[in-house]
Amino acid sequence: MISIRITSAALAALAVALSACSPKGGESASRAPPAASTPSSVPAAAAPAGEQASGPEIPADQVPAVKGGLWEVTDTGSGAAPRTDRNCESGQRKPLSMGKECSRLSLHRTLSGGFVVDADCSSGAMTYGFHLVASGDFTSRYTVDSVSRFRKAPGDPEEVQASHQEGRYVGACPATMTPED
Repeated sequence: MISIRITSAALAALAVALSACSPKGGESASRAPPAASTPSSVPAAAAPAGEQASGPEIPADQVPAVKGGLWEVTDTGSGAAPRTDRNCESGQRKPLSMGKECSRLSLHRTLSGGFVVDADCSSGAMTYGFHLVASGDFTSRYTVDSVSRFRKAPGDPEEVQASHQEGRYVGACPATMTPED
């Protein structure tokens, strides 16, 4: 199964999710399966808890960067055991791009200052997409909820996976770690 990897920091999560429109493997992020139809077709019951988009679309440079340093991130979802990782982040905004496989990508602010990302993508007969809601101050904590949908080919069953991540700033990166970005 192909999956969209959501990294340890909220912005890293967004950057990876957006670049995941071209599915790639990687050891430094956690992966959620891609989606099948449009994220707007994700039933309300399957959508992550949290705010929905409340305003007009925003450019990628308005997505906040997480504070540089060591982040502890706990990832739970779709019945998997919780997984906690520690990641060193530079504090620099990661470049965001929508792969040529993605026909729709939208970024919106929430009322609390977080953001919502929706994408629809395809590669050959495979279709996938996601709905991601991120919130927090991005300097001491953040939360990312996502729903990913994936279908290998027309007529195949659709796979749906939900993920919940909570990130907490720990402090400076140890000398043995370098920023992932």
